Amino acid sequence: MVKSVAAGPAPRLLETSDLGPWRAAWDALVLAAPLPTPFLRSWWVEAQRAVHDGSALFVLVVHGEQLLGGQALQVDRVLGAQRIQALGQGPLAPDHLDLLAAPGHEDRVVDLLSGWWRARRRTLVDLDGLVEDSRLAAAIGSASVPREAAPYLRTVDLSGTYVSTRSSNLRRAVRRARRDFERDGMALTRADLGEPADVDRALAGFVALHSPRPDRAPLLGEMPVLSRAVHAGVEAGEARVHVLGRPGEQPVAVSLAWWCAGRLSTYQVARSLEREHAHAGTLMMVDMIEQGVADGATEADLLRGDAAYKLRLADEQRDLVLVRTGVGVLPRAVLGAHAARQRLRAGRRAFTRSSPSESSPED
Repeated sequence: MVKSVAAGPAPRLLETSDLGPWRAAWDALVLAAPLPTPFLRSWWVEAQRAVHDGSALFVLVVHGEQLLGGQALQVDRVLGAQRIQALGQGPLAPDHLDLLAAPGHEDRVVDLLSGWWRARRRTLVDLDGLVEDSRLAAAIGSASVPREAAPYLRTVDLSGTYVSTRSSNLRRAVRRARRDFERDGMALTRADLGEPADVDRALAGFVALHSPRPDRAPLLGEMPVLSRAVHAGVEAGEARVHVLGRPGEQPVAVSLAWWCAGRLSTYQVARSLEREHAHAGTLMMVDMIEQGVADGATEADLLRGDAAYKLRLADEQRDLVLVRTGVGVLPRAVLGAHAARQRLRAGRRAFTRSSPSESSPED
């Protein structure tokens, strides 16, 4: 149900738990954004809404029948305080997020949403994965903090020469992987170009390949949401599911990528941890990028995280930022507790990295 927050002939705010009749207009705003992201496309946000029903909140700026902008959020409670996050925030790690605004109406949208944020009293704001210079951060009126890097590659002029632009070590690894996998009767295929059952089998393989890795447990806990999003994205022509393996057998690797406004976003690679499959992840990343280049991608976005393998595959990077603030005693107390936990986790990670027994899988 849509709730009118303000009325009159001027642009007004609507709060709604789903996009409903605004779906097509919302998608058009995503494509018109300075940096279009698949994580704001309706097929993605509605997959989140279907699971977060009751906590999903779209705050839309409308003028008559025209959608001027909006933001996709989720609302819950943590330690007794109301918390607002980006819709889908958590293990699925959506990024390059921001509010949406129709060209020419950016200032009006930010102004209206600023009023909405000012009215959020005794609320913890925790928005991760925002673009640098985010309009959403400006609407909230809070400083953003650089959180992670997101490597990317401009592909518009590559046209089939991607691998030749990489280091000699990477080129050799890709040649060796292709030779070895072809010798073993394995092939690279696209499940999203087949039937829905092919996508289901690929996703089952994705789960099986990630299951031995404890660090993937939070992601696997979100598989109902991710599966829904993948199928919806495939139907929209914006999700890609790459598979490496022999026909009829358990795949050696499965990768997921998104396509939005000519931008390829490489999302996840699940691969066998067997020694003979050591370069499967690299091959899958290269295959995703090469197919994107062949399809006319202007950019390959490797999304959040500046892992060493991403820096070998890309040439540039952007900052993703965090806005975390609170109004009222309870939200500020929650922020303090959260900061203490973060310091503890950072210390544990630093200790783990110093251990010679730690392994950091490339993919």
